[in-house]
Amino acid sequence: MSNEINKSLTSLFDQVLSLPNSRISSVGDRLSFLSVPLKCCYYKNKISNNINNENQYLDYKKVLIPYFEKKKKNKKLEELQNVQIPDDSQWQLLNQLRIDASTPEKSENGAEKIMKYYMNLLSLEKKFPFGSDKVKIEFSWSEAFSQDKTMSIKSIQYEKASVLFNLGALYSQLGTIQNTNTTDGLKKASFYFQKSAGIFTYIRENIINRFKFKLEKSSDLSEDKLTCIINMLLAQAQECYFEKAFIDKISSPILSMVAAQTSDYYKIAHERTKKNGLFSKSIFPNLWITQLITKKYLYEAIAHFHLNPTMTPDKALGERIARLMISNNLIQQTLKYSKKIGGPLNEVVKDNEKVISSGLIMAEEANNSKYDQLIVDAKLLSPLKKTPNAFVSPIEFDKQLVESLDTFYDIFVNTAATETILSDSSNSTLNEENIDDYSVDDINSSINELNKSILNMNESIRGLNSVKEEVKIIVPNKKELSGKIDKLIESIKQQQQIEAKNDSSDLLDNLSNFHYNINDNIQKIYILLNNIDTSEFPNNPSVFTQITKLRSQLNEADMQFRERSKPFQDIITIYNTDVINFSIKDWNEVNLIFYINYLNI
Repeated sequence: MSNEINKSLTSLFDQVLSLPNSRISSVGDRLSFLSVPLKCCYYKNKISNNINNENQYLDYKKVLIPYFEKKKKNKKLEELQNVQIPDDSQWQLLNQLRIDASTPEKSENGAEKIMKYYMNLLSLEKKFPFGSDKVKIEFSWSEAFSQDKTMSIKSIQYEKASVLFNLGALYSQLGTIQNTNTTDGLKKASFYFQKSAGIFTYIRENIINRFKFKLEKSSDLSEDKLTCIINMLLAQAQECYFEKAFIDKISSPILSMVAAQTSDYYKIAHERTKKNGLFSKSIFPNLWITQLITKKYLYEAIAHFHLNPTMTPDKALGERIARLMISNNLIQQTLKYSKKIGGPLNEVVKDNEKVISSGLIMAEEANNSKYDQLIVDAKLLSPLKKTPNAFVSPIEFDKQLVESLDTFYDIFVNTAATETILSDSSNSTLNEENIDDYSVDDINSSINELNKSILNMNESIRGLNSVKEEVKIIVPNKKELSGKIDKLIESIKQQQQIEAKNDSSDLLDNLSNFHYNINDNIQKIYILLNNIDTSEFPNNPSVFTQITKLRSQLNEADMQFRERSKPFQDIITIYNTDVINFSIKDWNEVNLIFYINYLNI
């Protein structure tokens, strides 16, 4: 009898899954992707302090030639005999590269021009003391998500970050124009999204720390904003893998896992946008928020639809109906948001809504007419399964930098030998802050505060780990629960009291802010230490010894901080992917006893 029911249900499930468009079909140009807008470069007119068309673009010759002229007066003639001042064509080429980086053509050739300008910036910062009193350039760029707003900062690091921002934005745009009717097109789109994510990750991890205290919180180069963009791009890269899974005719169970993973990526992206009101209407298009929510619900609905029953045949149809009911509720939520977007994405959602609702009706009719199985409580269903390994991740920009060295054309190659003559520092990027108001005692005090912060953070992480261990005790496997129901419920009650006093999400938010402030302090102290001019204390050699000691202490503190922050980042990832919807605060003893008995434990 069991085999007969099993075969009959298998046939029914096959009918449900073979409904027209039951999988997200190869929708081609109906795939709706977001791309990051470009920043536009300007140059502020120092006389009027306004930005206008006549003075829109920076002329490097006007701001750097005076530095050459001043050096001539201060250096011996024989020291300058091999120095070649760039000619007009070289200055024009550098100026044009900056413009090309602001308005690139949407192609690989456009990306190459942006990289050419970026590589020349790396060369320039070794030859000129940008950020010092000797070379004053105020780099101005529009905000990508608010083109009428412009930010100006005297920092070549800001120029480098803005240029790379446009490179990442361009790759995101290239991802949206690929032919998604083919597996090759989907692979290219996913590749571009991951490449773009890698560039924004590089900006966040390697550049903005040097000037982020000059940024407004709403800036598109803020750490939180960059993280939002990275998460969105990875979600779209994962979506490409889902579409490819359909074209490759992957089985429904695997398709469910890929869809669940896709939903998770969009969920993380959406959750990040809610932090600190990042996606307020005045900064980001409302389309972004709506689309992230739409796809989060859409792929979760598809994942439930394609997930096979795990229970015995006498409960399998009841489980399938319960799963289809969840899928139907999710797709109805999806429709509410997709209607606000309209267009191709709304059509995709409507197609899936028809299939899911038809599948639910078919399963319910079969159950009412033949099987009469009890609908399984949704709380008893197993969680959605996800792929064991991530399909997507940011492609490291460091590799692209190494590759670019092979084809790098240095506009000012003939001035390379002048580095020791033209530069007042072996690392001019550190000369971007005036530190006249800071003393060795100030720096000592800052390092002491930093050490205290690291100790406090370690204590918080240990506390979080202990909570994690308690949760493991509360949720043992089914066999271990036999005969220990009372003890289990008592433990859950105790954990409910703890959770009521210390909400996990609040704890993680506080620790995230703590982590951000510590890292910010470390970077500021690095700048302070590297900008101390020991030549100002010729009669006090102990100052040099003190600074050396402070640098050693700071390096050690920085290494400890980064090492000890890794477990915290792991906890954040686990919380955002596996725990965010899990809460025991609303559990009650009656339901717990019922569920445990239902599972025949």
